[in-house]
Amino acid sequence: GVGKQRYLTKITNASGFFNISFNPSCSYSAAKQLWRGGIADGCYTALNSSNFNVSVNANFNLSVLAPPAGTEVVRGENVTFRVNASDDCSAPVSSAMLNLTAQQGATNRICGTVQANGSGVYNCTQNTAGYATQFYNLSVSANKTFFSNDSALFPNAFFVETAPILNGSNVSKTL
Repeated sequence: GVGKQRYLTKITNASGFFNISFNPSCSYSAAKQLWRGGIADGCYTALNSSNFNVSVNANFNLSVLAPPAGTEVVRGENVTFRVNASDDCSAPVSSAMLNLTAQQGATNRICGTVQANGSGVYNCTQNTAGYATQFYNLSVSANKTFFSNDSALFPNAFFVETAPILNGSNVSKTL
């Protein structure tokens, strides 16, 4: 963020230091910030410190846009995952690295290339050939500089089903 934070009254500790607790609001972006301290008091010579780097970090909020939980997919067809990544101020997060994995028990099927669509939306399409017929969870992990790495598990994200196959069909015509 740009601007000044003023602390009108601050008392030093026994070593001559003072501490300021800072809980950034949504007006600060997740990035490296340049800060400096200074004295503005008629009893002292005005003096400013050098610039200090302060990192403001944000948290991810991850949600699944598609498929709706419990969607049925016929084995061998594609399932497209669409995920929204926003920060703890509900702003879309662009240029993040996301990994999407379909999970069932010890089976993990990592979705290939995750594409950024803009506005914090990411998608990946995966073919379900070879999947067992059952529910799958979707695991989403995200990371980006100045963000806390995050992961979320969305249970029963989709169900792989088999198409019925009719073998040995026979038609008998009786009058």
